[in-house]
Amino acid sequence: MLKSLQMARGIAALAVTLFHTSGMFADPRYGFERPFWWLTERGDLGVDFFFVLSGFIIMLAHRADVGRPREVGNYAFKRAVRIYPMYWLFTLLIVVGAVATSGVTALPTRIEDAASIAALVHFTGVSTPLGTAWTLFHEIVFYAFFALLIVDRRLGIAALALWLGAIAINFRYTPFGEWSFVGTLLSAHNISFFLGIGAFFLSRRLSAEQGWAFLLGGITMLAIVFLNEHLLGRSDILQLCFAIAFALMITGVVAVERTARIRESALLLAIGNASYTLYLCHENVGATLLKIAAHTGLTGMIDHRLLYGGFVIGIVVFSLIAYRYVEAPLLRWLRERYLAGKAAWRRTRTA
Repeated sequence: MLKSLQMARGIAALAVTLFHTSGMFADPRYGFERPFWWLTERGDLGVDFFFVLSGFIIMLAHRADVGRPREVGNYAFKRAVRIYPMYWLFTLLIVVGAVATSGVTALPTRIEDAASIAALVHFTGVSTPLGTAWTLFHEIVFYAFFALLIVDRRLGIAALALWLGAIAINFRYTPFGEWSFVGTLLSAHNISFFLGIGAFFLSRRLSAEQGWAFLLGGITMLAIVFLNEHLLGRSDILQLCFAIAFALMITGVVAVERTARIRESALLLAIGNASYTLYLCHENVGATLLKIAAHTGLTGMIDHRLLYGGFVIGIVVFSLIAYRYVEAPLLRWLRERYLAGKAAWRRTRTA
């Protein structure tokens, strides 16, 4: 991945982490105000950025596979291994923790609910034990449509066009908690994937100077949309405008990076690498830290804003360690096993 996008992914994951961690402190059990809410209130927009970035990255990684049906197996493996193993691992930890401690996490009671949670496909309207995983249902739908591009270019383009048209006619950001297959399929959140694909193709045509114009234009649009939201309140149209601003920014920064060196931050690059783990675990790690602080009396001894800062640092450190010692080795092992299996299958075919 381009380093600029890797750092941007790290920033987006941090924004979501700051948003949810602020919200934890407002839990009635603790009675605090949300720390730094004036700054973190729209950190949830990191999700919209992730969706746009996902559209860009999938096209970047798999453009050469379009119209090559023999590559659909490789594509499916790469997408599945990126999403499911760590998601299943963290979900399992949450379920085990809920059972062991008689926690409040709702556990599936029906086979179809468990299937929805495991497959990340809404066969039912069940909520996942891992709260942030709602976004992954959208990712899986997008991956399925993109797979049609690989099977047959014309079929894929037609399917994507019909999907976008249906989303535009419906035009509604499905509210959090209203889970259904159709709601996920037709949610306006999915437009962000198309914006990411558009950003990919547009960025390839721009000079560095034009890239700077797009980047500054995206930042300006972002500021204007923030101002309008502050004055008029939230709306689906403004939500879409945020996604468009992110697409302009991604287009610009990629065009600039092609011809100019981007100043790198080792920390942001590391967080960018660990962003998926950070995204999956931050709510539960933060909630656990807050419970420990409350039980040990730290919430009454230390200013809650200092606790907040310490928790965020702890969450990030946890995710970096989990990425280095769990996620990265696990994905590497799975990829090696997959390649070894393919090689063995080819040898069998030619024997």
